Amino acid sequence: MQKQIRMNKEDRRRQIIDSALEVFKEKGFKGATTSEIAAAASITEVTLFRYFKSKQDIFLEGITPILLKTLEEVVDTSSGLNQQERLKAVLLNRITFISENYDTVRLILNESSAIHEMGQSDFSEGIRNIIEKILYTSNADPGRKKQAVRLVMGSLLSFLYMPEKDHGAIGDFVDNISWMLIKTLQGDVK
Repeated sequence: MQKQIRMNKEDRRRQIIDSALEVFKEKGFKGATTSEIAAAASITEVTLFRYFKSKQDIFLEGITPILLKTLEEVVDTSSGLNQQERLKAVLLNRITFISENYDTVRLILNESSAIHEMGQSDFSEGIRNIIEKILYTSNADPGRKKQAVRLVMGSLLSFLYMPEKDHGAIGDFVDNISWMLIKTLQGDVK
């Protein structure tokens, strides 16, 4: 093991989390060990446990801000927009996020059952709830609202299986899907 570099407490925590996420991406939550995480962070296991009580704590502290912080920010900043523009802002944010954090998002989806076992809510449910709040502000038929939510969730998942890095293509997709969503809510698309 390399000689430890003196860091302040917050920098060391961040180093452990970043190293742990790399180990989790490679081995999964259940396959990763705290000794592997410590080695990846160039610290001892004893030092790791000074910062975190468990592997679970490291995992949750690593993934929670990644998923929720950026989504909360876009929802807050888009609150003054009309429904279609707000949908575009949220979709563009989530699709860009998936594209830029592909390995981390795949890790989270692959480990969703472990996350659920840890007593954490399903992150995709959190995204769905936010989409519902935006879509449900319309006066559309409840069945159409449900279709629109499925359309959004399916669109987001498609970027996990067909990743896209071209921001122009992502923007075009967001324009098209938000138009389809509004038409679905208005009853113009069946």
